[in-house]
Amino acid sequence: MSGPTEPGGPDGGVRHVLSPEVRLAVAQARLTRAEAESIIRDHVILGSTLSMAPLPVIDGILLFNLQLNLIGRLADHYGLPFDQVYRGIAASLLTGALPVLAAGLGLSGLKLWPGFGTLGAAGTLSTLAGLVSYATGKVLMEHFEAGGTLEDLTTRAFRVRIRHALREGRPGMQALLAGRPA
Repeated sequence: MSGPTEPGGPDGGVRHVLSPEVRLAVAQARLTRAEAESIIRDHVILGSTLSMAPLPVIDGILLFNLQLNLIGRLADHYGLPFDQVYRGIAASLLTGALPVLAAGLGLSGLKLWPGFGTLGAAGTLSTLAGLVSYATGKVLMEHFEAGGTLEDLTTRAFRVRIRHALREGRPGMQALLAGRPA
């Protein structure tokens, strides 16, 4: 850590001294991140729950709208505009996750098969919906924290970052749900 130091830290060594302004900025950044993680956590839980809708395709529509809501809530949280123009940008970003969403629609179709198809599809789709919500939220949270906006996040960059977040997968999502830093 760089910055001013003084002798006599708790371990008898050198102690780093941060100005009150820096400590306040760090505390505000931590609070902002914790609130963003709470928004993402809520959407992971909602996504996992909505995917249990018994009718195929309905769950896909619900999950797509949930993702738009997640993007809007995070944009609002970071003080970024999210109106009709930005909804179009958000929708195009979500198409970057189409391969994953297409797998979800395929699983949704299994709900037409009574019994095992319904249970298997709902269980698998529940995990997939939670992962997609987690990945979308994580990518946008990091992008917004770095000073980015919806306008400067390209579909290609979003797709690459989503794939990376999906690979991080369940451990990251489980940490978020447990309240640990994601």
